[in-house]
Amino acid sequence: MPPRPAPPKGRAVPPPRRSLPGSFARAGECFGGSLSLWVLSGDGIWGFWVSPERQEEEEGGPGCFAISPPRPPPPRCEKAGASCRGKGGNGVRIDASLAACQQHCAYWSRIMDPCWTWGAMALLCLLMLGGHPNPCRVSIYPEEPTVEFGSSLLLNCTSSCRNYSRLNWEVSITKMGTQGPGWVSLSIPNVTSWSLELQCFGIFGQQRNIAETTLHAYRFLPPQIYLEGDTVAGKEARVTCNTSAQVSPHDPPNLHLTLWGGGLPTSTHRGPSVGLSFTAQLEQHGQEVMCEAVLRLGRRTVNASAAVTLWVWAAPHDVQVWAPQTVFTTGDNLTVMCRAEGNPPPQLRWEMPTNTSWELWDGGTTITIPAAQRVHDGTYRCLAENRYGTGAASIDLVFRGYSRSPLIPVVVTLAMVTVLAVVAVFWWLYRTQGWKPMPSQPS
Repeated sequence: MPPRPAPPKGRAVPPPRRSLPGSFARAGECFGGSLSLWVLSGDGIWGFWVSPERQEEEEGGPGCFAISPPRPPPPRCEKAGASCRGKGGNGVRIDASLAACQQHCAYWSRIMDPCWTWGAMALLCLLMLGGHPNPCRVSIYPEEPTVEFGSSLLLNCTSSCRNYSRLNWEVSITKMGTQGPGWVSLSIPNVTSWSLELQCFGIFGQQRNIAETTLHAYRFLPPQIYLEGDTVAGKEARVTCNTSAQVSPHDPPNLHLTLWGGGLPTSTHRGPSVGLSFTAQLEQHGQEVMCEAVLRLGRRTVNASAAVTLWVWAAPHDVQVWAPQTVFTTGDNLTVMCRAEGNPPPQLRWEMPTNTSWELWDGGTTITIPAAQRVHDGTYRCLAENRYGTGAASIDLVFRGYSRSPLIPVVVTLAMVTVLAVVAVFWWLYRTQGWKPMPSQPS
């Protein structure tokens, strides 16, 4: 490569930034992407940025120079306006004679030599940060397509450069899709293959870039939770979660199930089923049991979950019987009450000393006996029953005899007071007046 000439003397103005050498633009297109580089010259440090889009706008179309291209014609020197212009509208403006103009034109002609510009640009591209070659490539989105068997799918293939001559798909099915600047889509309305190889290619001059991926189809049913029989408090119970999945006719699915919640310990199992045995407690009634199924398909996972509410049945318990009055006499009003817990709520029935003169209230929870008699003395037993068991409690009512009129004590007291008063009067008369009772006359 010939040595680079020194700039001639004189006042020279470098080319405007918006006007770039054609060889720079073509080299940028050769590398297939944007180039950013710095050029150090005697006039200062100048920055250039080249992209295929800008090159098309300024140079009129894409192109790529050869390593040994023909030398461009020398710049044209014009005395009028004292300016010299080179290929692509680049040049320097000077205020000098025609001879000085010719010297400057010769200098810039060497500078614009494709061999010079290509060598400097290639070296700077490799040395400067961000100036390395960026080859054109194609890519597929999504990278690992996974779809449910029988559903539809839309894929896109994109190009990093716009200077491709062809961009398309290579698949074993009928191609359906649309195309735009830098992209082409592939539509599959009904996925009927468990595994399908997909290729997208782009042609960039002599280069051919290919992107490949594999479409995976699957079947996945949401999990279902089953409780084996009735869950009764205090008894053993079992809960099971089942699901099913298919990824291909020959490969087993990578399926994991996790069961938790409802006061149960967490249980995880690989496969289509997971179960857990436990002793049911009343506190678990109304709590939720959850099951999550995870199907792993390469780097992607598909999740599904289900929930069920625990319904814990219980035999009658906490049966209580009480009465405001447990000792009574004839004519008293008696009340006896009963309460019991259970699920479902238990039915109540009574066992009493007699079946006469009593009434049932509040759905069988309360017994009233107006004007109790001696026959109502005894044990009152409450029985609580549902389909899961029975419970009972009792209370004793004691009879203490007949009741008396409240006037009798008053009359007795007044009689005694009257007798005492009469005795006191006679005693006073006897002592004070010597009064004696008259003797009886003989007949």
